[in-house]
Amino acid sequence: MPEIKEDFSVYRDGTVYQSKGRSDHIAKEYTLVRDETYQGHRVIELQEKDLTTLQEKAKRLANLIADKIGEGKSKTVKDILFDVLKDYFEKSLDQLLKKIEKGEPVRAKEGCFKIVIGDGRTKKSDHIMLRE
Repeated sequence: MPEIKEDFSVYRDGTVYQSKGRSDHIAKEYTLVRDETYQGHRVIELQEKDLTTLQEKAKRLANLIADKIGEGKSKTVKDILFDVLKDYFEKSLDQLLKKIEKGEPVRAKEGCFKIVIGDGRTKKSDHIMLRE
């Protein structure tokens, strides 16, 4: 059986996400420009969104979190965090950056390994799952 190479998810608001391979991670994001049927074939026109600022924020947040949990020198930990955070919405990344820069505690919890930003016992704290 051939392996799936690309997957596109089209949402009603005109946002399209693309993943590659067997990964659930978002490779690219598009805006739906045109979706119509022409001579029995569906024609979809997409415009790629620039994810540079999102990825820069995810990289910055990964570095901050790694430093806070004492793994600032570990490239592997930073790469794992970045791999998880690059799938977050930009608004969520902004909120997490604001919390950490404000001085909220950041710690790692073992078991189902996760990063906790904030108290951990309240609804205001954030949990970043690294392994489920």
